[in-house]
Amino acid sequence: MGNQEKALALLQQAQKNPKGEFFQIQAIMQLQMMSDSKQKIEFLKKFKEDFPDSKYVESIISIIVQGLFQENKLEEANAFLQENRDKAQPYYFYLIASEASKTPEKMNLALAALDNGLSLIEEQVQDISSYKPSYYTEEEWRDQLESTIKPMLLSLKGNLQIKQGKINEAVSTLEQAYIFSQGEQSDIAVDYSRLLIQVQNYQPALDVLEKTVKKGFGSQEVMDLLKQAYVGVQKSEEGFDKYRTELEMAATELLKGELEAKMTNSPAPAFELQDLEGKTHKLSDYQGKVVVVDFWATWCGPCLSSFPGMKRLVEEYKNDPSVAFVFINTWQEEANKDQVVKDFLDKYQYPFFVLMDRENQVVAQYGVSGIPTKFIIDPKGKIRFSSIGFEGNTEKMVKEVKLMIDLARNK
Repeated sequence: MGNQEKALALLQQAQKNPKGEFFQIQAIMQLQMMSDSKQKIEFLKKFKEDFPDSKYVESIISIIVQGLFQENKLEEANAFLQENRDKAQPYYFYLIASEASKTPEKMNLALAALDNGLSLIEEQVQDISSYKPSYYTEEEWRDQLESTIKPMLLSLKGNLQIKQGKINEAVSTLEQAYIFSQGEQSDIAVDYSRLLIQVQNYQPALDVLEKTVKKGFGSQEVMDLLKQAYVGVQKSEEGFDKYRTELEMAATELLKGELEAKMTNSPAPAFELQDLEGKTHKLSDYQGKVVVVDFWATWCGPCLSSFPGMKRLVEEYKNDPSVAFVFINTWQEEANKDQVVKDFLDKYQYPFFVLMDRENQVVAQYGVSGIPTKFIIDPKGKIRFSSIGFEGNTEKMVKEVKLMIDLARNK
């Protein structure tokens, strides 16, 4: 800002604490200018000596690992994480293993990285307070480790064991992955049940698939496996269609009950935004309709992953005048954000009606903490549901949004 006097005063104040955050950040700025991985690793050693209690050590490790990963130095990344496992995140071992598993010659490296990650999870669970990131509570970090990251590692390990022909070991590993995921990761349930069917262990496979369908993961792949397991148990296809229909109805009723318990009844904040043609639209324009408001940005990975499902919903309801979909672009950083959004929609041919939250005011009004976030607003202008993020299962998302619309319509 050109205020040299104030800058000098702040610098003099910072110099009173040479181990303070000011100088730690200055050091990290030097790191970001380095391109050589060996130089970065030497920097880390010196940084830890100069600032042994710094909260930025984990960030530096992350920067170094990502650099090694981009250079495809997977063995070096695995070794580096092992040497710094007191500050490492188990998820990075999964990334190394996932990339290494694409090359048959690196299968042993992939398995070693997975074992390193799994053992690190056990260490962190045993001493959760020492390892958890500052932005997690102890309970949240334990749940993240055991219910999300650990199943991912176990799932990949089980699939690699299948490739090695170690079928019995794979069954045990995928069973652990399924148990730790609590059935909430449909890809794990699919892999596990498929292997159970392969070894003709039909009843456990049927049990897993029944629970998977009841949780709302009713993709065609799941249904195909369900039929194989059913036939394996019953020795016939007779009665399968009725069984499947009853199972799907039970799943819908269960999901409906869960959603009804989450219903809210708060007024939706009024807004007035422009579309990509510069025309102004208000929330009040949609009075008497159920409105699905979806906050998103072009850089948001989960937003983009959810869009094929959102496209299905938009097309399904396009002839229903009682339902409207409004996609509010927000947190878009580019100066030419309107053009960025236009180019994105043209590229992927998404039939979305987009309003531009150029000043990020509406997203703040709605208290959004992460995107994508959807709000289902009833015909009287009340928020009935809010949904943050995307779990990765398009079928479940579509089913949930349709149920939310029906519930909101009838209130």
